[in-house]
Amino acid sequence: LGQVYEYYEQDKEKALSYYIESSKLSKEPQYKLAAIRLAENIGKHQEAIKLVNELISEEEKSLYYYERGRIYQKDGKLKKAIADYKKAISIC
Repeated sequence: LGQVYEYYEQDKEKALSYYIESSKLSKEPQYKLAAIRLAENIGKHQEAIKLVNELISEEEKSLYYYERGRIYQKDGKLKKAIADYKKAISIC
C-alpha cells in the first residue's frame, strides 16, 4: 500500500505510515528502507534517523550507516556524516 499512496495517490504522508506499519509486520528491511527514503525526501529527517537507528540496532550493515550518513550530511551534521561513512567503509 505504501507504493500505491506514494506513486499513484501522491499522498506521501499516508505512504510513509504504510511503509512504517509494514516494517513492523515484516522482518524484511526493504519496508523500513522505503520508509527511510520517503521520510528523508519529505523532510522528516528525524523520523528517517530513528528508522535507520532501528535497522542498525538489529544488524550492522554498511548500507545502513551510509544511509544515516547521507541524512546527517543533508542536515549539515558533517562530523556525524563522516563518522557514519567511515563506519560503512570499515564494515565492507
